[in-house]
Amino acid sequence: MANHVESTIRVRANEDGMKVWKELFVEKWEQLSVDELHRGDAHLAGFHEDAPPDDELTRDWMCDHIGAKWAYCEEADEDYFRTCSAWSPVGEFAEYIAKKICEADPEATVVMEYVDEMPNFVGVAHYNKDGFDEMNELEWSELAELCREESEELRELWDEENEEYTDEDAARELLWEVQHDVIYEWMEKQQ
Repeated sequence: MANHVESTIRVRANEDGMKVWKELFVEKWEQLSVDELHRGDAHLAGFHEDAPPDDELTRDWMCDHIGAKWAYCEEADEDYFRTCSAWSPVGEFAEYIAKKICEADPEATVVMEYVDEMPNFVGVAHYNKDGFDEMNELEWSELAELCREESEELRELWDEENEEYTDEDAARELLWEVQHDVIYEWMEKQQ
């Protein structure tokens, strides 16, 4: 089961849409001090205009409006931000961002890439003026199969008949070596 999920949300918009993005997110991010960031004060609810005060923030509100029971922004720039959240990606927040930006630029899109820490799953989701548009996701078994397709060494260790590796330790090592590149190449194809 997933625990920490890293999500990267990228905004693609015209000048008017990027102005909304800057007001919603970038300006607030830039106001946080180094001490606030180290304490984890970049809670994603703080970037949602409908968030209740911190002492009234509930798990249900977070799941309904952010997509996870907790989520923090770890990095941000002019057109993207990266989060760490519990159990799931921050899809509801990505949808919120897309709808707000699309009020200024109806052609804007928001793309969210996400990776579970194990990784039990990875995916790419797209949002537009209508909210959620499409998602492509791989579960661990599909990702492992994709890694075997990309690595001759892994294929050689795979016993197709028994659907297991002949040397589990060697396979685990190889999977750790190749999975990062395989994940991000797959994600790039989903853009």
